[in-house]
Parts: sequence; structure tokens; C-alpha cells
Amino acid sequence: MLSCEEIMEVNILRKQGLSFRKLAKKLCKAVNTIRKYCNGGSLGYKRRSSVGSKFDPYKDYMKQRIAAVQPKWIPASVMFREIQVFGYIGKVRILQDYMRTVKTTNLV
Repeated sequence: MLSCEEIMEVNILRKQGLSFRKLAKKLCKAVNTIRKYCNGGSLGYKRRSSVGSKFDPYKDYMKQRIAAVQPKWIPASVMFREIQVFGYIGKVRILQDYMRTVKTTNLV
């Protein structure tokens, strides 16, 4: 990875007409590294866009069901069977993790 100063130097020298090999030799870097930054390589890692869970469409239903039976509690296995009827194709573990967070926030 190149520092900001090195990237600026690479871009300036490239505009002056130096080849990738000459740039690499001058900066003691690999040719592919120089090529990467000349072709618009980034200064760091890009953050991935968040991907929704299979469980996201069913969260509203879950909140309504949990609120309807307060102060009692619905087991995750029962809730799992209920949302499977609506088309949930995920595993029970995702549901258990979500219900654990909801249960701890309701207790406080």
C-alpha cells in the first residue's frame, strides 16, 4: 500500500511520461502496485454496503406478537413456526438471537 505522498508522486511522474516499470524502480515498489494506483486505486478499503437479513421482513410482525402477549413470553420455536407460515426460509438461530435482544431490552 502506498502513502498519500507516494500516490501523489506516482500520479505526477506518470503524467510526466514515466513508465510503470521506471516508477516502480524509482519508488522500490511492485509494478502491479504502481499500475493499480495509476488506474484509480483507492487510498484504503471500501466499506461494503449493508445487506439485509432474511429475517428483516418479519421483524415488525415479531414486535407486534411480542407486544400482544406482554408480560408473558413466546418461545422462539413457536415464533419460528409462525413466521415459516408467512414464508420465512431462514434458520431458527437468527430468530433466537433477535428474540434474545428483544427480551433483554424489554426487561430493562
